[in-house]
Order: sequence, then C-alpha cells, then structure tokens
Amino acid sequence: MANGSRGWDGHTLTRLEDVLAAEPCPVCAEADGAAESWFATYEHETNADPAMKMRMKDTLGLCTAHTRRLLDQTMSAGWLTAALFADVVPAGLRMLAAGHGPTAPCPPCTAAARRVDTVLGVLRAGLADSARLRAAYEAGSGVCLPHLRPLVTGMRANTAAPVVRRLVRTLEAGTGEALGGLAGFDPDQRRRARVTTVHRDAVLEAEERAVKTSTAAYVELILATPACPLCTARERARWRLYDWLGTTPTPPEELRLDAALCGAHLGDLAAAGWSAAADALTRYNADRVLADLRPAADRLAALPTGWRGAVRAPRRTVLRTLTATFRPIPCRACRVADLAERDERALCAIVAGDRSRADELAQAHGLCLRHGLALAADARLPASWRDLLVTRLRLLGYELDRAARQTPRDGRWRTRGSELTAWRRAPTLLDGAVLGPRPPGGPA
Repeated sequence: MANGSRGWDGHTLTRLEDVLAAEPCPVCAEADGAAESWFATYEHETNADPAMKMRMKDTLGLCTAHTRRLLDQTMSAGWLTAALFADVVPAGLRMLAAGHGPTAPCPPCTAAARRVDTVLGVLRAGLADSARLRAAYEAGSGVCLPHLRPLVTGMRANTAAPVVRRLVRTLEAGTGEALGGLAGFDPDQRRRARVTTVHRDAVLEAEERAVKTSTAAYVELILATPACPLCTARERARWRLYDWLGTTPTPPEELRLDAALCGAHLGDLAAAGWSAAADALTRYNADRVLADLRPAADRLAALPTGWRGAVRAPRRTVLRTLTATFRPIPCRACRVADLAERDERALCAIVAGDRSRADELAQAHGLCLRHGLALAADARLPASWRDLLVTRLRLLGYELDRAARQTPRDGRWRTRGSELTAWRRAPTLLDGAVLGPRPPGGPA
C-alpha cells in the first residue's frame, strides 16, 4: 500500500491524476475523448463495415451535435456524410411508414456514455481508497454539476462531502470557472454558435415583419422558409430571449425564473454577444445552486464515517439531502423553445386543413425527419405534412444515389448538377437543428 492507496499501482494512479487534471470537468473531457476516438475509427475503418452501416440505419445516423461534428471533419466530410445520408434516408422512410423513431441511440453518444460510466466507477473507488487521488481531485477542477450526483451515488458520506465541497469552491470562483462547474465541457458549443447563427438577423427580421403584418403573412413565412418550421421556431424563441436578457435593465435577482438558464444556454447567451449578461446570469445561477450545495456538503460531512453510501444508509437522511439539493436548473430557454414549437405545431395543423393553401404547401420545405418521426409516433403528424416529407426524402435519396454514381470514371460524360451538393443540404431535411434556421429566399 503506497501513498495510502490500497491495491492501486503507480501507473494507474498517474493515469487517473492526468484525468483529474482536465478542465473544466475530467469526466466531460473523457466523454469527449471517447467520442473523438469513435469518429477517428469510423472515418478510417468502420464506415464501410456492414454491421456499422446497419447500426447507423437503426440510429438514423448521429444526434444533432455529433452530426455537426461529422460535418466539421474537414478532409472527409463530403464523401463520409454523403454515404451516411444515403443509408439514413431510406431507413427514415421506413420508420416514417411504421410510425416510430430510431431504435438505437447515437453511436458516439453510446461510446461517450460507456466511458463516463467507467470513469465514474474508477473515480468512485479511487477516491475512497487513495489519499493520492483525493489530493489530485482537490488540486484539480473537480466534476461539473451534471456529473456530481452520479459520482457521489454509492460513495461513503465522508468521501462524498469533499467532492461536493470541491464543486462549491468552483461555483464560488469567477464566472468562467462557475460556468464550467454548471455546464461542464460542451464540445458542440462553438460549432453550434458558428453554424446555426449564420442567418440570425435575416431570420428574425423576416419573422418580425410577418408577425406585425398579419397571421396570414406569418403562415406565408412558414411555407416560404427553406427549413423545418418547428426547428426554426425553437431557435428564434431562444434568440429573442437572449436579446431580451442582454438588454433588460432588470437585475437577475428580480427576473428570478426568467434568469434561470442551463449551462448550455448560458454559453449560448455569451456566444450571442451578450457576455456581460451571461456573466451576471452565470453568477445568479451559480448562487442558486450554491444555496443548496453548501448545506448538503455540511450535512454529508456531519454523518458518521461508518455509514455506507450516499443513497443507502441512512436512506431518509442522505437520500433526502441529495434529492433536495441536486435539482436541475429550470431553464427558461428550454421552456420558451418548447412553447414556441407547440404554437408552431398548432399553426401547421391549421395550415394542413386549409385547402386554399394546398399548392403553397406542396412547394414548401416542410418538417425535418426528426420532427416528422416524433409527431408520427404520437399520431400528430397531419397527412399533408407527412406526404410532403415523404416526397422531399425520396427526392433527396434520389440525388444522393445519383451523386454516388457520378464518379470520375463512370460519370465523365454526364451533366453534373445540384445532386453533387445534396449532402450539404441533407442535414436541413433530416434534422433542422443541425444547421439552424434559414430566411426565405436563402439557401435550403
């Protein structure tokens, strides 16, 4: 037993010390590393593997964030995404006909989740057994709020208390560290801000002009927008909230629930250009969490050291403490996006029954596949919107197949057209949140 570490060899301890040195959260960093490893393997080895291709059909490709990451693979984005989307489109049509969504989760998300489970288990055991690891944890940034509860679950109370105290110190620090403590590491944040806000001003101006004119003008905007109306409504609602939070003179303490944002949306607020408001709201949300975490750390430290587990014994005392303190932040941006989607969905249902707009609807972009499947699963997808989505998907599938045949040797004599850029347009139809809203007359 070296350095107060029961059964832990020096190599393992050194590796774990390196893990704990990552900022702003070592568990988030490991999750991102697992996703990065998955992408490297997929790009160079498994993209043509039959088992992987079948799995991608079951998952309908990747989640929103990881699709953006795939599109960011500079050297391979074109051929890699084109092949993936060519498999996803027919699978999506089959799921749409069956009325259900993907049957498996996003593969890189699965790889990241497995790494997180492994790292949490090792840290849980290591912090209990090794004084050297406990010192490294204190010297590092500690885990973020989302990973705090799964880490301390199953720990002895005397081991969990310093872990909670470490997060308390992070949240008490400057706004940069506090944001890291609230949100952890969001590898998609910069991509999201760079890609989805390209047409922000034009989209908001078009909405304001239509809303001030009439409801009929707003309906025409929905039908003329070259993007999913539900995804567009969600993003616009968040942008409006960010602008309001960035310009209101009311302090966060008086805004109360309107000032409550999750870590991801605090980062988006800063990326939208309202850095001062983001700092103030980060401090406000950190203080709200601290009001619960400080007494939790004190109660855990006061429990007898012989009691095992933060959720086992004594169940009434410790479990009640955890449940009362580790509450998710009721994010206002998430809420306004949900409400905007609900309102837009209701209007789309009205448009579906308006025979006078049948020709306009037939020319519209329509819903993305992600929203189409979600509504079809609950039998809430109007037939006209469903038929439009099916037609758009079939055309996209045709373009992707045709582009695949336009190889330098086999297609030298053919006229090359828009099918060669179909892979760039595919994300807008498959998942409108990937590339964000588009203004009327803008690129699809």
